[in-house]
Amino acid sequence: MKRYIAAAMIAVVMVAGCAKSPHSSSVKIYIQQHQVEKAIREGKAWVQDEPQRADAHYWLAQAYALGQDYIHAAAELDTTYMLDKDSMVIKKFGEPEKVIYQNAGLQLKDKDIDLAIHYFQKALEIDPKDAKVTVTVAALYGIKGDKAKMFEYLKKAEQLAPEDPDVLYRLAVAYENEGQYDEAEKYLKKLIKVKPDMATAHYEYGILLFNKGDYEGAANEFKTSYELDSTKIEALYNWTQALLKLEKYDEAIKVAQKYAESNPNDPNGWFFLGGAYLSKANPTKEDMKKAVEALTKAIELDPNNPTYYEVRAAAYSALGDKDKAVEDIKKADEIKAAKEKGGEKK
Repeated sequence: MKRYIAAAMIAVVMVAGCAKSPHSSSVKIYIQQHQVEKAIREGKAWVQDEPQRADAHYWLAQAYALGQDYIHAAAELDTTYMLDKDSMVIKKFGEPEKVIYQNAGLQLKDKDIDLAIHYFQKALEIDPKDAKVTVTVAALYGIKGDKAKMFEYLKKAEQLAPEDPDVLYRLAVAYENEGQYDEAEKYLKKLIKVKPDMATAHYEYGILLFNKGDYEGAANEFKTSYELDSTKIEALYNWTQALLKLEKYDEAIKVAQKYAESNPNDPNGWFFLGGAYLSKANPTKEDMKKAVEALTKAIELDPNNPTYYEVRAAAYSALGDKDKAVEDIKKADEIKAAKEKGGEKK
């Protein structure tokens, strides 16, 4: 089998080597030998000899691609398109050329969105049924702020892959960002049905339910999200918020404690832990001590937040320590006054 493959490769080189430039054969040979620098050198020489030949630019593109220089490779493919009036070369474009365009788009997506979109669209011309590329184009239009184009491509992606989790997720988030919660919920429910173990889907659904005022449903979704992916500590944070809304303070304390310990440098984590202790229906003296301890950590991390002092003052007051409570209220007032004057209290 190997002998036949080698023979076929040599035959291709011989047939393709009928161009006028002496570099036309060598660029293909060096590509087969994976000698990147020599292949690019010969490809450039061929293009210099015959700049109007579409296949010269095509093979230079292949040489660049071999060296993973996809941006230059894509530019050469574009030139191939421009010069190949009879479509003799581009009619053979397939997966290798699609990959070149995709990779060029990926390399440019954070630098030149318009050119990245152009390259991904070229990839779609080669394979119009690629849902993932279609979603990528939608995302780039979203970054540009062109929502009409974004939804146009998202809908195309849905037609191509109606149960693809990435497509469903992006549609849900897009509608949620537009405030179209019913549409977003429709896609999130379908996504969770298609992929029930997707932590991000449950997390996003939790946010949607929270915004709709369904705190019980939100708490369940955040809980599920964290159970599926314990690294998703933001689910703990939002789970705490939902539990506080439900006045389930004992449960909120447990979740808030886990979040604060997982992300100890976030003052809000300690703040909500202290607030949960303080909000209990019948807090004990020990609860108030724990509230003060958590709120003190929040203040140490962010000493210029007046709310932290005001809430700690309430905890001190519940403990009967009026002097410290008054001291915290004064501190909160000083910070507020400083902010009103255009600066923060240091």
